[in-house]
Amino acid sequence: MDKLKFGLFDIFAYTIPGVFVVFIFYLLTVDLSNSVLNCIEINIKIVSGISFNVILLTIFISYILGFALHFLGYNYFNLVGKKIFRNKIKGKEQSLSTNEKKFVLVRHYSKENFVFVEQWYTFRGMSFNLSLVFLFIGIVLLIKMIIILQFRLDWILVTLGFLLLSLVTLRRAITFHRWSHETLDEAINSLDLENKNI
Repeated sequence: MDKLKFGLFDIFAYTIPGVFVVFIFYLLTVDLSNSVLNCIEINIKIVSGISFNVILLTIFISYILGFALHFLGYNYFNLVGKKIFRNKIKGKEQSLSTNEKKFVLVRHYSKENFVFVEQWYTFRGMSFNLSLVFLFIGIVLLIKMIIILQFRLDWILVTLGFLLLSLVTLRRAITFHRWSHETLDEAINSLDLENKNI
């Protein structure tokens, strides 16, 4: 059995967004009638007493949740992100998987450029996953405020902040998507790889 590798994509695209998915479950228990600062103070005390084993378990659960989230995040990116920001990726709408030949050629003949392609690809995944989870957090907070009929200004600002972060990270995903395509095309053209065989 091949050795399992835990790379940057696993950390940035799966684990970090997965931590925020765990945060959503935590939000379900939060009393929004308390101030944001009060909730932060309470949770600092709780976190300070958490064991190393619990931290490891949380990271593992975050990875699993982030891995599952990626399917939703990718479809959210394609169905929502590409439509909202369609002018920013004109001519580069297609998925990177449709450029498999270019992908393989650059990986084989230009490892330096391929490092950048992988980097943009990783950041794109992290961005659209974070965008979706920030949207979920904003919706959860909004629903909780409506249910308990508590509309504290601080929680309203936190909710708006997460919704704004959702839009910003979705826009960043579009940027990284475009950069991935541009890096591939520039490497192919500058090294004249189009007619080369692997």
